[in-house]
Amino acid sequence: AVLSRLLSGEPDRPLLEWMRVSRFPLGLGLSLRGDQSHHAAINLSQAVASLPLVGAHEGREMLAMDYASIFASHHQPDLATESHWLPQSEPRRPLVESWYERHGFTVCDRLNRPADTLAFQLGFLAHLLDDSSRGDEQVFDDCSTFLQDHLLTWVPGFTQHMATECKTEFYRGVALFVSAYVLSLDGALSQAGDDILSVPA
Repeated sequence: AVLSRLLSGEPDRPLLEWMRVSRFPLGLGLSLRGDQSHHAAINLSQAVASLPLVGAHEGREMLAMDYASIFASHHQPDLATESHWLPQSEPRRPLVESWYERHGFTVCDRLNRPADTLAFQLGFLAHLLDDSSRGDEQVFDDCSTFLQDHLLTWVPGFTQHMATECKTEFYRGVALFVSAYVLSLDGALSQAGDDILSVPA
């Protein structure tokens, strides 16, 4: 849910302060797999440590401008959506909306952004992982399927573009961390599924 919040709008004062105090993302206790994921977490943590002080208006304005250039561009308003990156395939947005509907996930967005926006897809992934009404095997299977059918088909390309185009170390760090996170989570879910299947009945 934190990653979803970071990508749904520019960071406000409370979020900036929380990231500092929690040593985000290292303080979250995420078990990311592989050297790439570890380096991405370290880089983002260093970027968070160098964020402008909460009262520094100029620094926060720079973050807001960088966010807007990627996620609210007038030239490419749908840049952070699955549909933008897979224009030649089957329409993606209805497929994502179908996932949301089946699992009781509602997008409440005052800006009326598309359902397949990255922030919402990450929020939905957190929603799936937090669903305690189903068994672990079903949760892992649904999360893995959603990752492979949706996020993994376009997020690596988008985050590479984002890391190249953004002007601040913070959003460059966010881009690399999001990419590493979805790849690491996919590997972890696959391993967890294998472990469940290997347990004797």
